[in-house]
Amino acid sequence: MTPLQERLDKIRIQISWRAYLNSVVLAVVLLIYWVILSFGKDIEFLSNENMMKFVNHGMTAVAILIVSVPEGLPLAVSIASVFSYDRLMK
Repeated sequence: MTPLQERLDKIRIQISWRAYLNSVVLAVVLLIYWVILSFGKDIEFLSNENMMKFVNHGMTAVAILIVSVPEGLPLAVSIASVFSYDRLMK
């Protein structure tokens, strides 16, 4: 692998792991939010309305993960290009 490909690979992995971490943190925060709201109301915990909110929170966390990983690849290429350009200028 060329040095540019190695740098792109490192940046791609960092962006992917950060996206995974952000998605997990968001899922945990939304789960805590759902539990607090569920016990704060007088509705049944396993009602259809309450479960639909839980599913919607899960879909939000998964959507953030799916959207952020492919969006990170052009960012990785741009960052690596800037690093290479700076090196060429020196």
